[in-house]
Amino acid sequence: MVPMSRFRTFGLVAVIAVAAGACGSVGEVSDDTLVPVTPVPTIGGVGAVAAMPSSVREPIVVVRPPVDPDGTTADLFGDVADGSRILMIGDSILASTSSRYGNHMCEAVVPLGWQVAIEAEPSRFVDFGNQVLERLLPDDVGPEDDWDAAVVFLGSNYGGDAFRYEEELIEILDRLAPRPVLLFTVTEYRTNYVEVNEVVARLGAARDHVTVLDWSTISEAPGILSNDRLHPTDTGRRVLAESVAAALGPATGG
Repeated sequence: MVPMSRFRTFGLVAVIAVAAGACGSVGEVSDDTLVPVTPVPTIGGVGAVAAMPSSVREPIVVVRPPVDPDGTTADLFGDVADGSRILMIGDSILASTSSRYGNHMCEAVVPLGWQVAIEAEPSRFVDFGNQVLERLLPDDVGPEDDWDAAVVFLGSNYGGDAFRYEEELIEILDRLAPRPVLLFTVTEYRTNYVEVNEVVARLGAARDHVTVLDWSTISEAPGILSNDRLHPTDTGRRVLAESVAAALGPATGG
């Protein structure tokens, strides 16, 4: 794998375009690997992926190209990943972009050549990421079952223990290394969620294979979030998916 030099972040400014394409999942990974449960919201509103109405006002958002700390354009995931298989792990925020809801993620990244599997469920805490990796990325994983890159969006269900959150997230990132990982900040809809973003920023800065996508800032644009100030609207889900697509770029490896 080509070395990746970064702690890089993604910001926002102008209108983005939505790519078209059919969903090309690696398979129904969630149904086959993790026992489905009926989620119970753990923090008010966080667990539900309810009907999220489109915003009246379209946001003015443009995802900037990724940059290194010195301001130069950084390598896209497609330029450094060994192949095109990408595993996305998250809670209800990421789940809302999957084929069960609006399919925004696959519509954005499949046309770029990525094979996508989304393991995301409502009400999941950070330890869910390690549960997924125990099943889908065991120590003896073969080349045909391995992953070339990952997206991690876990933190919107936060129990208020920054030490435990960091401990679990370190394990996730270490399991995924040296594969490139896109790691999200979270919406600070409650004051203590700044602790989540401090951990994300610190771990992202310390690891060459991690890129931080600053969803906390992106979601401040009008029309991105629904009335609960956490879950994205339909427009917000499109912006989220396009932000991921901007970080990945075309899949050229493998």
